[in-house]
Amino acid sequence: MKGTDLKRAANETTLEHVVRVTQTVIGGWTTSLTASEDPRRQAIGLALENAHLGAPGDRGKDTRVNNKLILLAIETNDPVIYALALSQCGDLDQASGPWQALSWEHWASIDPDNAVPWLGIAAEAASSGDRPAGRRSCSRHGLHGVTIR
Repeated sequence: MKGTDLKRAANETTLEHVVRVTQTVIGGWTTSLTASEDPRRQAIGLALENAHLGAPGDRGKDTRVNNKLILLAIETNDPVIYALALSQCGDLDQASGPWQALSWEHWASIDPDNAVPWLGIAAEAASSGDRPAGRRSCSRHGLHGVTIR
């Protein structure tokens, strides 16, 4: 994009202008990353496809991009890709379709020294009323001062 294409049109909002101007660059990054042989780069490209300013925020979770990301997380068993997939999911309690294949417990099993999945397990336990399980999950990482309500 060059010259006058970079200028904001009179009928364009600031957000529309930013989306239009950056779309080409973001599209290039997404294409390059998802075509990579490296599974982590592929995962980043898929997440980027969801995250850019032009991505509709209210679309359903059961999309081609998300399904590919979930499959990549499951196939590679890579904790980084798994964390990225979970971050795209939102609330696991509300998950449906392919998202149900992801769990805090599995993330904790492939990345046991990471406190984040253990806190997710504790939060799930607390929301279901299982306070002892929540406390056990927190104590796994020395988080004894965390209150499970």
